Amino acid sequence: MMKERRKYERHLVQDGALAVLGANTSRVGQIEDISLGGIKFHYVQMEEPSHEFPCLALLKIGEHALIDNLPFSIVHDSGPDISLPYTSLPLGHIQIKFGRLTENQRNQIDKFINSYSR
Repeated sequence: MMKERRKYERHLVQDGALAVLGANTSRVGQIEDISLGGIKFHYVQMEEPSHEFPCLALLKIGEHALIDNLPFSIVHDSGPDISLPYTSLPLGHIQIKFGRLTENQRNQIDKFINSYSR
């Protein structure tokens, strides 16, 4: 059995937990999993991709949960590689590592995990 190499435990999240990447919301999508170290989410590409994403925000639809201006780096981005039969929107998935978080940001992410994980 292979030992998990991640520093933080990953948590699957409820539907409606979203990540927004980019000031002009160029990538918006459902968070698949989250930890204190980062997130993985599936996204719809709303405009032409930019290699500069100045901001990252996490939110829960219908709740007053918003965490914005999170520091991050992109670990992997598949690009819009998935096509679903009922839509022509380009879909992809992205893995993000959080940068140096403030104590307040860590507390907000921890609360987000506790409130919205499955």
